Amino acid sequence: MLATWWWTTWCRASPRPTEAEAFDASTRSTSCNTSGTTAKPKGILHTSGGYLTHVSATHHLIFDIKPETDVFWTAADIRLG
Repeated sequence: MLATWWWTTWCRASPRPTEAEAFDASTRSTSCNTSGTTAKPKGILHTSGGYLTHVSATHHLIFDIKPETDVFWTAADIRLG
């Protein structure tokens, strides 16, 4: 309940609507790296198009989110670049 109050208060205090920034589908989004058990670095690079397509499909097929009636919100510490 506190998160809902905080989010609503923050949105009302925002001076103007924020526009989403457009990216090419091949724009680098995030990378996940590990050394695994071999001590050699390995990783995977997600692009904005591939990652967002997966997230959209997951919300639709797994979580059964309905855009007309459901609200899905999460907070995370995302570092891009």
